[in-house]
Amino acid sequence: MFLKIIIYLILSLGAQVHLDVTPSEIKAGCTDVLTITCTFSKDTTSISYVSSVLLSHKQFSSNASYEDVASIFEYDNQVQTHSNQENITVSGQILEHSVGNLTVHWKTPTQNQSGDYKCMVHGIDQVGHSIVIFADANVSFSIPQTSDTDPKITELGARLDRLDAHWTDINNGLLARIGALEDNLQQVESILFTSNTTHQSHRYFLSRYSYRDIDLGMATCHQFGSHLLEIDDQREYDAIVSFLSGGHYFDGVFVSGSDARDEGHWSFQRTGNAMAFTPWAPNSPSDSERENCALLWRSTGWKMVDDPCYDNNLEVHVICEKSL
Repeated sequence: MFLKIIIYLILSLGAQVHLDVTPSEIKAGCTDVLTITCTFSKDTTSISYVSSVLLSHKQFSSNASYEDVASIFEYDNQVQTHSNQENITVSGQILEHSVGNLTVHWKTPTQNQSGDYKCMVHGIDQVGHSIVIFADANVSFSIPQTSDTDPKITELGARLDRLDAHWTDINNGLLARIGALEDNLQQVESILFTSNTTHQSHRYFLSRYSYRDIDLGMATCHQFGSHLLEIDDQREYDAIVSFLSGGHYFDGVFVSGSDARDEGHWSFQRTGNAMAFTPWAPNSPSDSERENCALLWRSTGWKMVDDPCYDNNLEVHVICEKSL
């Protein structure tokens, strides 16, 4: 009687399979990367066609069994990992169903990665039988001694020193740039403004030039990181009047305040909030539909008056307000 038998051979002698492990010993906390590399080529005495490669691993234990780690198939050359660990990367290829490699990298390996490794190359021999050729290797594990950790500590110390020097350079560079920006800001301040004063937590800047258009004045304040003066109470007003009384001879200064949106109802342009404090001069405001902006007028003792917002032919400056 003839039996149809598919012969399955497992060979190790004469097979062109090599399994290399680097390093061969994991030292706890000191080994950065464990690399397992299986290389193979067609051996005319045993295997004729390579179809797949499988790398498996088992820990050192009497009852441990091999578990798949990674594999690759000739038909699509796609490497698959069978480990759910995040610190593993795999690569490999099979070229012309005859030569190739399968490599696994474990970052910061632990005792779990020590043990026996086996690389199994599946294929067909010259007769047509299924055949597996393999190679194995092992990785040991140890607790490092002082002689092992000292170089690591020295290396980490050197890396920290380099990082410290790097951040010091960055910090110094940033400080230099901040200093240059502050110098530029002071130059801009000296160009745009003639003097400044402080009241409580605010600083006030008086423009060097006059403005016929309040929008240009507000834009100047905005570019400087401030806003047109908003007078909130008597104490702030008194501080501004004292500031303006120090030898300034222009006609007046624009301050925040307008009734352009609603005639007779004055509010700040920036926020739209109603003006709670309005030190109007006698007979002001005039309620003219053309005079929709608030100014402090020198001839009235720096009382508030209403005047045109645009095409103002008088010498009107602005005061910008900035929080400290």
